[in-house]
Amino acid sequence: FPSHDKPFTEKDATNSLVLTSIGNLWYLAKNYNKALEYYSKAKDADNSNPLPYRSLADAYRLTQKYDLALQNIKKYLELSDNDLNDCITYTEILYQAKDYCNAVKQAQELLGGNLSKDKKTTVIGILGFSESECGDSIDAQRNIAQYLSLRDPKFITPYTYIEYGKLWLKLGNNDSAAYYYAKGISADTARDKTEIYRQIAEKFKARKEYCKAAEWYDNLIKSNPTTQPLDHYWCTVMYYYCKDYANGVNAGKRFTTTHPDQPSAFYWYGKLIGV
Repeated sequence: FPSHDKPFTEKDATNSLVLTSIGNLWYLAKNYNKALEYYSKAKDADNSNPLPYRSLADAYRLTQKYDLALQNIKKYLELSDNDLNDCITYTEILYQAKDYCNAVKQAQELLGGNLSKDKKTTVIGILGFSESECGDSIDAQRNIAQYLSLRDPKFITPYTYIEYGKLWLKLGNNDSAAYYYAKGISADTARDKTEIYRQIAEKFKARKEYCKAAEWYDNLIKSNPTTQPLDHYWCTVMYYYCKDYANGVNAGKRFTTTHPDQPSAFYWYGKLIGV
């Protein structure tokens, strides 16, 4: 046991396992920056020890540095026995790092093996959402539907429903898209949903679904009346483009009231009144 006259790491500064253990203590304390510091020291002390690489991957995931998480989980897999849980984690990180097509390949390989129901459900979900981004929308819809049917609803995140809504929009099914968007929004307990509303509105706008875009910009503004002028602008303009002039007039009037310094507010309000 170390004496009190020298810090533990000073007495054993080159011991990779000791440094990893110290990193684990910081990790459990949720001080991820300190955990990353000690995991990096452990890796440098013995680059053949797989444990620091796995720990670095976990810590980088929690700090949303997914590219670095992917880099370290790959190194860990090179040095370890590659058990099933490690391979599933690798697949998850591929998705999080937006390496979608490789996530599809890895998920398909895993599904060819003998998986428990829970693990199979997880991998099917990763496969479906990765396929959605890798370009296979039809298979993505089928796999995500299967994932949602297998997964306990209490473990399905609002983000999952919103991403499924995006897929339905890509497939041209506006009703299903709107349904899952609304389901995700209602399940999200976050106070400020401005960014989610904006993303949904912009998806509809990009597809020239102007009435739906206007509706979601309107939802955004109602949830956050002090939002940026550009949101008010697009809400007003989208109502004009979809020829919903009554709601457009209301949106334009609201725009002039909340942002009287914006000339475009009065231009579009006047344009809608004059229709």
